[in-house]
Amino acid sequence: MDEAKQKVEDWQVEYSTFRPHSCLGDLTPQMFIENQGKIANSSTLEKWEEVSWYFF
Repeated sequence: MDEAKQKVEDWQVEYSTFRPHSCLGDLTPQMFIENQGKIANSSTLEKWEEVSWYFF
């Protein structure tokens, strides 16, 4: 039984971390999360650049 649990846990990690998902644009969940951070950061930077001239 312990071996079966370990195999399921290993599969869950692989599925949730390393396997591409079509609903995520064929990215792995990890790549999707990293891209979301980049998008959020660049979006915030673009907004700052749009309004920063008010402060300087």
